[in-house]
Amino acid sequence: MYDIFRPWGEMEWIVKKLNPYIDWMFIGSISPEDRAITAYNFLNKIGINITYSHFIIIKDKPSRHTPTCNNKIKENRKKLFKYNEETEFHLLYEQDNILVNFADQLTELNKNIIFDISCFPKRFFFPLLRRFIASDKNCNLIVTNTLPFQYEHSQPLSESYGNWRTIPLFQDLSEDETKELILFSVGHLPMGAPEPIYDICNSKKIVLYFPFPGHPHSLGPIWRFIHDIEKIVEKRSALEIECISSRDTSEIFDSMKRATDDGQKNAILAPYGPKPFSLAMALFASKYNQPVYYTQPRVYHPGYSKGVQMRGSRPVITAYVIKNNGFNYY
Repeated sequence: MYDIFRPWGEMEWIVKKLNPYIDWMFIGSISPEDRAITAYNFLNKIGINITYSHFIIIKDKPSRHTPTCNNKIKENRKKLFKYNEETEFHLLYEQDNILVNFADQLTELNKNIIFDISCFPKRFFFPLLRRFIASDKNCNLIVTNTLPFQYEHSQPLSESYGNWRTIPLFQDLSEDETKELILFSVGHLPMGAPEPIYDICNSKKIVLYFPFPGHPHSLGPIWRFIHDIEKIVEKRSALEIECISSRDTSEIFDSMKRATDDGQKNAILAPYGPKPFSLAMALFASKYNQPVYYTQPRVYHPGYSKGVQMRGSRPVITAYVIKNNGFNYY
């Protein structure tokens, strides 16, 4: 049982409860999705003091979707409240130091960061978050995630998956035989994940994190995903399914601590579930130096998600306090 209270909840409430007079730096991503610009625009609307803002545009591999993606990015850029700078990256860059240097430059600008991961690919937000956590210059760090109204259901959300490999800055530092666990968060799409783990899964315990309760449209795809994994597991006793709220980053973080005896057991992390689950895995892997594996899509559907969930007149944006006055909750 863990008694650390980690603040998370509605973004407006969280930001104002911390300190309504803090000067913030906002970091986000301009993507084709509607929710990409929601958190920043809403924070400006309610009068949060953002003194510097930086948006990243991540270019996918050229595909049939490229013209539509470019047009949607232009539209979102026009809808954004005035911001300071933007930087363009290619999705499949190879040099880890590119993001490391970028993150370190940002931490020099402001000690208080609001990092919106709503539309960041894991290949980017994992290493950026790790650098923000490691920096002793960041007194306050909040991660935000905006919920879409719906996801694309008629076509694949992503395609052209890369090899099963580690995410930048989350490389494998131990021998494969020393790993006792695979911690796997499940989502809409397998993205080729079950096949690469075939050779290693039967010698290890697999914990599948099931986002429940979740959106009704998600239940079918997620169960099919689990079925794909079950088919390759010879020992059913080695497979454990744990249901956790799709928004509860703190609970899945604690679950991973329990599974690994507070990080004493080496594990392989595979973030294929919702963003709050991926956030927990990024935080856990950063703290305990665990490797994170992923089959990175090279192409995303321009309509990956549509609209923004609303509660009355306010968008549904969840905020997770990572650091407060220099104290790291994770």
